[in-house]
Amino acid sequence: AAATGLDSVLPSVFGGTTVWIAPCLPEAARREANRYLVAYDGDTADAPAANITHIVVDTWDVDKWDPDTNRAMQLAPGARVVSPAWVRACVASKMKVPEDQHQP
Repeated sequence: AAATGLDSVLPSVFGGTTVWIAPCLPEAARREANRYLVAYDGDTADAPAANITHIVVDTWDVDKWDPDTNRAMQLAPGARVVSPAWVRACVASKMKVPEDQHQP
């Protein structure tokens, strides 16, 4: 059979997720999370919205969160709060891993 090129397609690790990457994260962590999410079929939110499924931060201290991240949490109270390590662990596992193992 002829090669279709599908073997090189990255897995849809983050399909169905809309992720808010907190602006208060260090620049390198934000860039890395964004790169992985886009490459592995996730959506990233450009603004706080009710459809956000995950919020990536590096601290539970909401006083250290930027106003937009606090707004994202208000608009999407059911969103899972995770650390950047969750994004990396999902990519390494090629599937979504339990969020509660990767809290900030």
